[in-house]
Amino acid sequence: GGGFVVIEQRTDCPGLPITCGVVSNATPLLVPDLDEGEVVHFTAFGTSPMPVTLVEIVTLEPRDPCTPGDLDAVCPAPLSCLGGPGVRPFVCTKATPGEDGQTCIPQSTDEICVPGLRCVTDTCLAPPPATEGTFSGALSAATTTAQRLNNACAVSNNQGPFAVNRWGVVNDTDVDATATFETTGGNDTVMGFYVPSLDPVAVGGNCVDSNDDIPGGGVNSRLTITVPAQTSSEIAIWPFRSDSTFPYGLTYTSDQPLVVVDP
Repeated sequence: GGGFVVIEQRTDCPGLPITCGVVSNATPLLVPDLDEGEVVHFTAFGTSPMPVTLVEIVTLEPRDPCTPGDLDAVCPAPLSCLGGPGVRPFVCTKATPGEDGQTCIPQSTDEICVPGLRCVTDTCLAPPPATEGTFSGALSAATTTAQRLNNACAVSNNQGPFAVNRWGVVNDTDVDATATFETTGGNDTVMGFYVPSLDPVAVGGNCVDSNDDIPGGGVNSRLTITVPAQTSSEIAIWPFRSDSTFPYGLTYTSDQPLVVVDP
C-alpha cells in the first residue's frame, strides 16, 4: 500500500525533535536551515519505495520571476512571490495596497486594495451593503495555509500547503444577520466562517462553522451562518486537495445588508 514518511530533525541522536511532519510520498516536505553535521532521520511505513532527494534552495533577487509555492527557488525576505492573474507574471516583490480611488488589478496578489475596499474593474472602491451578491474568486499558490478545515470546524489531517481566499464580511447594522454563502463552479471546495478572522497558523481557532460538501449537492460548499451585528468576520475558501488551484464563484443572500470584500 501507499507509505508515508515521518521526518524528525534532531541536533543529535537521541535528542528531542525540533520539527516533525507527516506527508504522502507524492508531497514534498521542506526541512529548512539544515547545518553541516545535523542528522535527518527518515522512517518509512508501508511497502512503497521512498525516494529522498536533497535540493539546494536558491534565493532569488528582487523583481526576479518566480513561481508561487516553489520550494526550490524562493524570494528574499520580506518579499513574496506576487503577481497575476492569468498570463501576468509573478515576481519577487511587495504588495502595494491601494486607497479609495487608487488603481488596482482584480485577482492579482500585488496590486491590491487596503482592507475594506474592493477592486472594481481597476479602481479600489468601498463596496455598498447588500442583501445578496455574486462574486468570482481564484485559488492560487500565492496565498496558502499549512492546513484546512473539514466540517464543523474540525481541522483536516491532510497536509498542505492549501491555497486559501479570505473574504471579508461586515455587518454594520444593529441586528444579527442570517446569511447563506455558497461556492459555485463544480470544483471541490471547503468553506469556513470566522469571527473575527482566520488565523493562518491555527485554522481551527476563531472558527464558527465550516462545510466541505453540500449534503446531496456535490463538491461545492454551503454555510448558513449568523453574522453578529456591528462585527467584521471572514469567509475562508480552500480547495479540498492541496495540489489544486482553480477559479470559483461565491454567492450569498442575507436578511440584513452586508458588505462583502474581495480577498
